[in-house]
Amino acid sequence: MKIAAALILTLALLFIARKLAMVQPRLTEITQNGISISHLNPGKALENQLLKVKARITGIGNAQEKVLLSFVYGQPAGEWGTAELKAVAGTDTFTAEINGQPRGERAYYYVEVLDSLNNTVASLGSEQKPLSLRFEGAVSAGLLIPHILCMFAGAFFSFLALFGAIPLLKGQSNVILVVKKVAWVTLYIFIGGFPLGIMVARAAVGGSGWGGFPLGNDITDNKTLLIFLYWLVLAVLGRGSIFRNRPEGNLVKPITYGVLTLIGFLLVLGLYLIPHSI
Repeated sequence: MKIAAALILTLALLFIARKLAMVQPRLTEITQNGISISHLNPGKALENQLLKVKARITGIGNAQEKVLLSFVYGQPAGEWGTAELKAVAGTDTFTAEINGQPRGERAYYYVEVLDSLNNTVASLGSEQKPLSLRFEGAVSAGLLIPHILCMFAGAFFSFLALFGAIPLLKGQSNVILVVKKVAWVTLYIFIGGFPLGIMVARAAVGGSGWGGFPLGNDITDNKTLLIFLYWLVLAVLGRGSIFRNRPEGNLVKPITYGVLTLIGFLLVLGLYLIPHSI
């Protein structure tokens, strides 16, 4: 029963985490002056390939009106370029193509409808509040699948550790079983978050693959490091139970260990629910 519950909860957690990721596709829409603009921002695009930007636009009644895509690479403060979005025959879809960029680079853009005097009558985004996406390299399945499986396993065993920690507070659980699950959480978070996580990030956005402490302030890398260190300390505190099945060799009492495990579980929730940068 506990295994099934942990499995279901882990799948739900990973689904939510996926939806919250910073580079996920997001639909944006606006209606101004009777003109509706709808655009699915993909969040990311493959590096160094032409990027086709599509927008669904309704309410254009004047043949003199045109649709422009304004874009800039790198930073919104850079020099903006423009491309005209052309209507796809027989549809209300407009498309334009812009150049792709190397992995890790960002594009900022917005779509606007202009009248015959080049006045903006409707705009989805603006130079001050543009839409954005990131160019990424292709990540091989040989890297991505093990990374996902390890992060899944880390969450799965953290739920099992939680299920054991709650009754541990009342002296109704075996601390050895809880500590061993803590050890598995620590192992899988390390493998998934560091060697595999770094290789996935390097393939996707380039650079060293590590943007957290002490090299930077990337939120995903820093929270992974913090949580791994916490669970590593938690595993060390239960050292008697991990290797020798002797709870008297643990460095804290079972009730304290239960409390610390609960805190560790909350940190794991933060790892998955605080939006990922990749």
